[in-house]
Amino acid sequence: MGRAVPGGPFAERTQGVQDNPAPHAAKRGGDVIELCRAEHPKTGLSAACLSDGRIVILQGEKRLSTLRLFGEHFQEQNGWWSVEVRLKFSPSGAWLAVSYGIGYVYLVEPWTGHVEKEFHLFDGVRYEDDSYQSIDTYCYYYEYTRLDFSPSGRWLAVRVRGAFDPQEEDGWTEHYTPVYFRTLFVLDMDRLELAFSHVFEDESPGYENLAALAFHPEENLLAVGVPGGRFRLLSLPGGAVTGEFRSLIWVPDPINIQHRELIRFTDGETLVYLSKEKTANRLRRGTDGVWRPDGALPPKEGREIMGEEFLLCYP
Repeated sequence: MGRAVPGGPFAERTQGVQDNPAPHAAKRGGDVIELCRAEHPKTGLSAACLSDGRIVILQGEKRLSTLRLFGEHFQEQNGWWSVEVRLKFSPSGAWLAVSYGIGYVYLVEPWTGHVEKEFHLFDGVRYEDDSYQSIDTYCYYYEYTRLDFSPSGRWLAVRVRGAFDPQEEDGWTEHYTPVYFRTLFVLDMDRLELAFSHVFEDESPGYENLAALAFHPEENLLAVGVPGGRFRLLSLPGGAVTGEFRSLIWVPDPINIQHRELIRFTDGETLVYLSKEKTANRLRRGTDGVWRPDGALPPKEGREIMGEEFLLCYP
């Protein structure tokens, strides 16, 4: 979700909330601008984060609420330190999830604007003081916290994403993946609590980038993995590892692999993924509940299931 240009349709609808902009608000042509937005067409809800740090929630043309979540130093953090905001409505529109920087997540009831729960998912990350300026992201940059709801909205998967430059940095030869980029959190939206967190070991230093994720249609399982490496099947709600497979395809553009749909459940018993062998491979769940390899699919079938991602196999 990139930065929105000023003067777009949401900017026109939010003119009425610019009555008391912060004195240091970033402006173009005299207007506070949008940084990011989310929309929920079924309910008519929309939300935008503005460059002075306000989040505005609308239904159609009607303003429902205006939130300030990020403190008085938002513009310095966002403008100078690239501390990013992301917004995501749940499938039903009952929730607006807001992420800030690395691992800050707010769960907002959009009709009232009430913040029901706030999570700071990494103990060493704070935006209330200047310590965030020392966060070590190594070869990752433009980092943000991605939000993915399960199809029903029961679960919210949270991952830190970023562009990745695998070149040596300042002459260092030791590569590693900071823990932020190899950790998955799953929030239980019924209980509004952390269901579990799961950390991938830095087995392939520098490359443990959790860019692939898919929910099982029954939402009792999810798959998460690393392009060029392994993926795991994790149970819901507990997060137990129920399977691990080690041949996920490599994506040749590591700078733009924040999220790739390399894994898909086609039904409750079948999973298809793109493999290092540049084939679409299938797993099936047996009557004992164990997922096992079931061979490679013909290219035509693989293309039908995996869509544009299949171009990684046959560019």
